[in-house]
Formats: sequence, structure tokens, C-alpha cells
Amino acid sequence: MLNISPLPAISDNYIWILAYTGRSDVYVVDPGEAAPVQDYLKKNSNTIRAILVTHQHWDHVTGIAALVDEYHCPVFGPAIEQHPTVTNPVAEGDKINLWDSLPAEVMETPGHMPDHICWKISEGENLHLLCADTLFSAGCGRIFRGSHKELKHSLDRIAALPTQTRLYSAHEYTLNNLKFALAVEPESAVLLEEQGRVQALRREHKPSLPTTVEHELIINPFLRCGTQEIAMAVNKHAGRKLDDDLAVFTELRRWKDVY
Repeated sequence: MLNISPLPAISDNYIWILAYTGRSDVYVVDPGEAAPVQDYLKKNSNTIRAILVTHQHWDHVTGIAALVDEYHCPVFGPAIEQHPTVTNPVAEGDKINLWDSLPAEVMETPGHMPDHICWKISEGENLHLLCADTLFSAGCGRIFRGSHKELKHSLDRIAALPTQTRLYSAHEYTLNNLKFALAVEPESAVLLEEQGRVQALRREHKPSLPTTVEHELIINPFLRCGTQEIAMAVNKHAGRKLDDDLAVFTELRRWKDVY
């Protein structure tokens, strides 16, 4: 059985560890620093089979060199703007088999950055998506070197996955995202309930992740730009009627940028 667990790193990052029942070798996703991974491996008597990378931002790659030096493992990451630590570049549709049995397929999801990819892992009927900085619970990534059109398309692709797909974001941003979502829809009982649930988790220092496609389609305003509720709120904020879903998404993301 596949187990995907978060290692807190830096200030609010999660490094995801992919482990499999009966195996001592693990996959490490986006090690922004090496120390938490090294501590985990020593504590659990594990080794690294490979490192999976989603994009080149420093808080996702800084720990790679030290881990490769110690464990001599391959690094799979985006072929677009290939980072120097990547030994095995991958692109849209490429697949690797984790532990020679679990397919992991690459989805290119530009918008946050041109090189951003997600890893879609199939475990029987269960789907897992390591979505890093493209989608957060109740939010989405900031645009650094991409476009609103690209990011919306990437989010639409994620939203079209089976509803029970589990989503593993790279940051603990949920409470901050819910605060913004409530600024957009201040009377939403669903968002207020979700805020209380996540506050309770965080008081106990538990992660709010992973989430699911089904859950995000309910609480995430960036996946709901086609709804009347979001469109009306964004039109009011913009002071004009926006033409289509992309215009609503663009204005919503710009609103969040300065919130």
C-alpha cells in the first residue's frame, strides 16, 4: 500500500515522502532542504530510490544536492528550463513506474512557472496528484513567469480529474486562502465551517492536506469562476462586468495578489 506523508520544511513547505508497504526505499518530492529528509530516513531506516521535482524554485530544490551526494539517487524533473540537479528530464505524458509497479505520469501545469509539472500516481482505482504550487487548498499559485490563461488551463485540468483524486500541495496555505475566500464570499456557511475545521487541525499542528478534487470544487474560488456567486463578487470588486470565466479568474487572482 502506498503511503504519502508530509515533512514540514523551511517555514510552511511540505516535502512529500512516498513510501510503500514492505519497501525500505522511498521517493522524495521537492526537498527544499535536506535535513528533515535525512532525519526521516535515519529514523525509519529508509533510503532514497529517487527524487521527484515539480519546478525549480529554491524552496523545492535546495536540498537535492546534499541528498544526491549521500544517497546517489536519480532526480526526475521538468525538461523545460531543466534545473542542474535533474538527471532524468521529463515532459507531458511521460511515465515512470514507482517501485516498478505504480505508474506516475507527468502533467505539465504552467502558470505559476513555465516549468511546473505535477506527478499523477495511479494506485489501482486511487489517484494521487502531487500538485505542488499549482493548486493549494482553497487557493492557487501566484503567477511568477506565466500567464493567467496558462494557470487557469492548468487548474481546469486538475479540476477535471476524478473527484476522489487526492491532491498534495507543497505549502500549508489553507487558512490564509480561506480568509481570502471568505472575503470573496463572506456569508458562505461552507467556507466558515471549513475554516473552523482547519483551525482545529492547525491548533494540533496537524496538516490540512491532502485535499481532494471534490472538496476543492466546493471551497476553492479559483475553481469556481464559472459560478454566479464568484462572478458576481468579482464583478463587484472590479467595478465592472467581466466578459468570461478567464476574465473573472484573472481579476480574482489579481485581487488575491494584493489581499
